Amino acid sequence: MVYSSLLFIYGFLPISLLLFYLTPKKFRELTLLVLSMVFCGMISLYFLVFMLVYTAVNYGFAHMISKVRKNDKLVAVPLACGITFDLVTILVFRTQYFTWLQWIIKVPEGFYPVGISFFTLAAIGTLIDIYKGRVKADRNIVRFALYMMFFPRLIMGPLLRYGVFTKALDNRNECLAETGKGMGIFAKGLVKKVIAADGLFKLYCAVNAVNVSEMSAMTAWPLLYFVGSCRYGHGHSLLFRIQIPSELQLSAAQHQDKILRSPLAVTGHTVAEKVCHEAYI
Repeated sequence: MVYSSLLFIYGFLPISLLLFYLTPKKFRELTLLVLSMVFCGMISLYFLVFMLVYTAVNYGFAHMISKVRKNDKLVAVPLACGITFDLVTILVFRTQYFTWLQWIIKVPEGFYPVGISFFTLAAIGTLIDIYKGRVKADRNIVRFALYMMFFPRLIMGPLLRYGVFTKALDNRNECLAETGKGMGIFAKGLVKKVIAADGLFKLYCAVNAVNVSEMSAMTAWPLLYFVGSCRYGHGHSLLFRIQIPSELQLSAAQHQDKILRSPLAVTGHTVAEKVCHEAYI
């Protein structure tokens, strides 16, 4: 299930909003987590199990780092183990060099954890932030799991620090105007992705010969795809009264060479990886 599908727009999203607003305020974070788990389960039950295990492992590493953070030598062990786990996970599913490992751990045929680039970068960034003392390891596993699995930004971002996400949860604006604003932003993101980015991608495939020294309408589709996807996440979050950054402030002139010279995944994840360092500045 993707954000632009009829099932999501006319089915899952309206039901999620109804359940969210019917739930008492103190239980709304738990409601969002349950909805995010349902969203993962609708993609695949294997994906749901994968996300639960992945979240639990990173939650454990986060607390191990927090407990031994004052010991400079010892803290490097859980940090290195956590980052290694995350990197190996993304390499197993994002490259062809570790297909043998998939066979060893008996990964179901055809299984792929969508959005792995985003939640892997989020997990690594959180472990590093805890190590550097920027944030504390949250004992509330509901919040941590929601950060990892929050369905409005799970597949296409935007990338957020854990501290930014928790502040957004704490400072929810209980105003109906924000819901309308979120719907408008979501609609704009839908237009950018479905009409502009997808259409330009088809044109790009047809032409398949561009001048990398110029950013034209044909070669701008990856940036449109990425920005439109970030708009999805921003708009979705506002519908649930959570204010998160709308998109990465990218300069087309600055990043066009990196984007154009890279193999572009249709899902847009490769574009995200090429600019992910901007999210953690």
